[in-house]
Amino acid sequence: MTEIELHLKTPTVSMEDATLVTDAFWGEADPKPITPYNQVRGLVRRCLEANYQTEEIVNALHHTDAYTLSAIEFTLRSARKKTRTHLAGTTERILMMRAQRDR
Repeated sequence: MTEIELHLKTPTVSMEDATLVTDAFWGEADPKPITPYNQVRGLVRRCLEANYQTEEIVNALHHTDAYTLSAIEFTLRSARKKTRTHLAGTTERILMMRAQRDR
């Protein structure tokens, strides 16, 4: 029988940091998630370790359809993609206005 070893990266984000973000969300959430608090805090910790900002995480928790790692990641990435698309559109409009002005 082959034995499988699982190596998990040592957490770089403290549980206190994850608790602060989770508490910020939990205090605003209505209705409260059915998912246990500790599970949500674990998701928050993973998001913080992936270098997402507190505001992004809280916003994603409010707008996600499920409290799973995949659902939260999808919500976070979708929000960033929308932001990039919006900024690209704004930049394009500014460049068009400058081109028209310089004629």
